[in-house]
Amino acid sequence: LSSWSAKSLSFAGRLLLIKTVITGITTFWCSTFILPQACVKRINSLCGVFLWQGNIEQHHTARVSWEVVTKPKREGGLGIKNLSIWNKACCLKLIWLLFFQSGSVWVAWFKTEVLNGNLSNLWITPPNRRYSWQVNKLLKLSSEIFSCVKLRVQNGQSCLFWSDNWSPYGSLRSYLLDGSASTLGIPDHATLATLHINNNWMLPPARSERLVNIHALLTTINLNEIEDYYEWEVDGKVSDTYSMGKIYEKICLAGASVPWCESVWNKAGIPRHSFLTWLFVLNRCPTRDRIRGWGFQTDT
Repeated sequence: LSSWSAKSLSFAGRLLLIKTVITGITTFWCSTFILPQACVKRINSLCGVFLWQGNIEQHHTARVSWEVVTKPKREGGLGIKNLSIWNKACCLKLIWLLFFQSGSVWVAWFKTEVLNGNLSNLWITPPNRRYSWQVNKLLKLSSEIFSCVKLRVQNGQSCLFWSDNWSPYGSLRSYLLDGSASTLGIPDHATLATLHINNNWMLPPARSERLVNIHALLTTINLNEIEDYYEWEVDGKVSDTYSMGKIYEKICLAGASVPWCESVWNKAGIPRHSFLTWLFVLNRCPTRDRIRGWGFQTDT
């Protein structure tokens, strides 16, 4: 950052460099490691100083908080990615690889050493001191994309009743038990195949509306000789590829949209003018402060 000729750049120019060059550099590391929070804060601080001052050696005086800056434009921000959430979205691809890129050496090691040979164990394996810091972080992150990894039931032999995402209700442990220690007489590692005996589903009598829903769902499932398989589904669309951008949007907490977004960030506008208009809308434009500093009176 210090080597760039930032003094000749407008706010919009610095914003473009942050969104392209800096994001591109950090994406490589974000895709490989889960960055420590201290590292994330330091990168955010450097980007903030560069955006507002143009020189990372100067004191950081931000016109708009970094929390607002990293919001999407439709929510009143500048569209810079939240590095912490972006790091999660990048590293979650490692979990995607477990299910959909079985030829990887890393996948084979992780499945054997951490998951005991069964991918379904990913959802129920807790962090352990014998695992590396990175592995424990991935185990904690797995819940972020649980809803995207759909298990399509065929023979039911690898489908864990309680843990896998095989039903439209998600994890049945959350749906049926709701924090209760009881498992309704169904073993923790029971599969659909073990619950299907002599063409009958061996479930306890339905004593709640939710259990009635599960009984009704199982009547629509016919087990066969084909192996169960996984599908990657994001927002109702099945895909063969992993999109970090879509996962980033999915795990971001969506906020309220602002009515002036299209007026400020219209395609025909000049980026520098759009940026200054954005500052005016937020009442953060430094022009009035500079005029006051010169000793001139301004309207309040």
